[in-house]
Amino acid sequence: MSTPAEVKEHNERVLNNLKRAELVEKFALSIGCNDGQAATIAKAYSERFVYDGATLEFNGRPVTDPEARADLAAHFRTHHLDFLLPAAGPGETPEVNPALLEQARAKNMTAYSSLVRQHGKPAIDALLAKEKPDNGGDNKNDSKNPWRSTNFRTDKAAQAEAARLIKALGTRVAASMAKAAGKTLDGAPLRA
Repeated sequence: MSTPAEVKEHNERVLNNLKRAELVEKFALSIGCNDGQAATIAKAYSERFVYDGATLEFNGRPVTDPEARADLAAHFRTHHLDFLLPAAGPGETPEVNPALLEQARAKNMTAYSSLVRQHGKPAIDALLAKEKPDNGGDNKNDSKNPWRSTNFRTDKAAQAEAARLIKALGTRVAASMAKAAGKTLDGAPLRA
């Protein structure tokens, strides 16, 4: 039988491991990983982190240290685990396969899902919300911003497209599209 001291020590070790995994997941989220990436890092790699009850460390450095973040990124890239890292930092545009992006713009859900798995939903939604660069031709697949309609409040087709975009991309992305057209989501002009 185990002594009470051994049971207590075991329980403390288990609780410390759970806390470390929770902190590793929170750290991964803080550097821009999506929920799936963060959960995978916490489950598969939390043993590589050290938690002493006060600080979480990776390779002997606190995770708040930028060098520790660089070590983590280098470790994952060295071991071909780039898919566990965020594709781009906040405010940065991820490098995506242009053919997949065009297919996603043409409402191809397979291409959209592939891009979301690679780069995260917020980054892809933001890319899709941006106007496609004008290549000088009349492209029938050109994505249009329905809020650019001169008579949005009476244009049923533009309203239907706006509603579809809000459902597909979310209100934040749709609001940025409306703002780019100088309007609010309901088609009213933006006030200065």
